[in-house]
Amino acid sequence: PDRVTLGEVEPRRPDTLTPYRFRYITIPDLLPEDQAQLESSIGRYGITEPLIVLADHRILDGHHRHAIALKRGLARIPVRVAAFADPFAIEWYAVESALVRRHLTPARKVQLAEPLAQAEAEHARLRRLATLKQFQGSVDALRRDASPKGKTLQRIAVKIGLSTRVAERIMTVMEKG
Repeated sequence: PDRVTLGEVEPRRPDTLTPYRFRYITIPDLLPEDQAQLESSIGRYGITEPLIVLADHRILDGHHRHAIALKRGLARIPVRVAAFADPFAIEWYAVESALVRRHLTPARKVQLAEPLAQAEAEHARLRRLATLKQFQGSVDALRRDASPKGKTLQRIAVKIGLSTRVAERIMTVMEKG
């Protein structure tokens, strides 16, 4: 919930919307009987659940409803514009939506979410490596100046973006092995 913000429901022309191309996941197709039931429901009641779209008109949730709206020639369909914290939040939202709406086996649920979880874990690992590399530069800067103390340590800490206390702790660890 903290990674997505949904706007108010608003009408949009279906021909202005395009499917979002997911990078990590594949949303399963509806079973033929579910597709027929959805078409019948939309024919009877219209689209009651708004599609979720990005500001650039790409559809995140509601691909099947959109296809039926185009097939039936509907002039307007309800949408909610969503803003996400990051690209992974977009795809997790789609996974959660698919899990809520579809009758998937436990194995299929894992198949749906696993690639995204692996990609997010790899992304986190790369961020940690970048942080370690950045921190290694800080340690190297402290090492260049043999055991700085006082104002020298404070100047170095400011220059490399650390607090004096953190710099002191690093120096203590370096000196004591």
